[in-house]
Amino acid sequence: NSAYCSLSLVEFLLSQGAPVNTTDIENMTPLHYSVKFSHESIVALLLENGMPIDAGIHRKSWSRRTVKTDTTYRASILASEPDISCTAIGLTPLHFAALTGNLVMTGFLLKRGANPNALSRYRESPIHLTLRRSLHGPKYDDDWTDSNWRVECVLDLLEEEDDVGAVHANITKHREGVLCALLADPRTSLTIKDYQNEYPLHCIEYGRLESVWMVKKLVLRGANPFERNMKQQNALHLASRAGDHDAVAVLLSLGVEPASSDKQGLNALHHAARSGSYETISLLLETAVTTTPSLVASRDTLGRNMLHHLSATFKARKETINLLLDKGVDGSALDASGDLPLATYFKKHWLAVDDDICQLLVSAEGSPFFVDKNGQNLGHLCVSTLGCRVQVLKVLRDHGVDLTQKDLRSRTLLHCAAIHGSVTKELLHHLLHVVGVELNAEDASGKTALRHAVEMVSMDHDPQMYDSKRWDRTKRLL
Repeated sequence: NSAYCSLSLVEFLLSQGAPVNTTDIENMTPLHYSVKFSHESIVALLLENGMPIDAGIHRKSWSRRTVKTDTTYRASILASEPDISCTAIGLTPLHFAALTGNLVMTGFLLKRGANPNALSRYRESPIHLTLRRSLHGPKYDDDWTDSNWRVECVLDLLEEEDDVGAVHANITKHREGVLCALLADPRTSLTIKDYQNEYPLHCIEYGRLESVWMVKKLVLRGANPFERNMKQQNALHLASRAGDHDAVAVLLSLGVEPASSDKQGLNALHHAARSGSYETISLLLETAVTTTPSLVASRDTLGRNMLHHLSATFKARKETINLLLDKGVDGSALDASGDLPLATYFKKHWLAVDDDICQLLVSAEGSPFFVDKNGQNLGHLCVSTLGCRVQVLKVLRDHGVDLTQKDLRSRTLLHCAAIHGSVTKELLHHLLHVVGVELNAEDASGKTALRHAVEMVSMDHDPQMYDSKRWDRTKRLL
């Protein structure tokens, strides 16, 4: 485990009977370490001395105990482990080379006969690891999880004067080279699925520049784009979720159906809405309108349409919401929880609220009269966010939202603002002198807004919480 290890030193240790196939607490054998440092001559020597080229290890979490001068290690077994197939020999040196993006050693090992289909405990082949750049198993800090051994580690060492583009290009060259080396080996199988039923196409990091090239390369080699993982997701679901327009275009051209749903009832359009990518959503909508018009209004198992999904993300933009509304996605549809897309937006965007997005969503027929299961309307939900501003309340009121309405616990908008600590000088003035909310109005429990603020101040709040002094400010203003 050293860059300075010499061939003569290893020869000496072997002559003294040092065992070649042992595993240490880094879950590495001498052969794995030799691959780690690209010591080809040492790898060859170990192989000549009986070390199997596909020597596999099953990663364990080790706890250290120091007793006097002796250090012992005990393996801690995970509570739930997948069944180890008789074909699962463990993580081989080729797995390590593929995971770390070591092009030289990947080629060297394959030429020496390393098995490109060797399976880990979690049924991962080397191609799974080089595509995913991570591995299943215990969250244990060893050389397998240490980013310093990945080809991408140079990104952490960049100086201002370095050519970032050239560095990224070199990383891509190595990653693509490893993939090409594995695919060039006629033994490499693309029908292997890991313990989560993920095939190589599932392991691509969609959203990266090289993802389209990888999809084409894998499919050309025989990968099936229709295969599903344990969540019943295919490659189109994953590419759509990442907002990977180009990969989505390729998968659609291969005949993958955007209407296909996963275990949660999410189709490609729902996943794309989660990504917030205007281009990806637009492409899928065009395909849906042409082939399956009803898909535009489709809902998942929780009753959420594309607008619900888009509104729940921090990537929601006015242009994208406008696109969905123009294509016929219902802005007044209620999900299984009884929430509108705008209600979802307020509940998920408690730090910042966009006026234009609110304007678009509240314009949907029936939206201004929305009331949730707690009897709260859009006004209550708006003031419950720290991003609520007077301008947003004006938009809601102009569209017919009753800002004087009380919820099922007789709470006014001011009660809700006090409970959430969102009261500002401008908001307080607007609620009292424009909307007409009573300052000392009591809710069903007999508490005023000030009383709620006082109670919130007295509670123990995490000092690391964002704007943890907001209730003090609210109390002072009230």
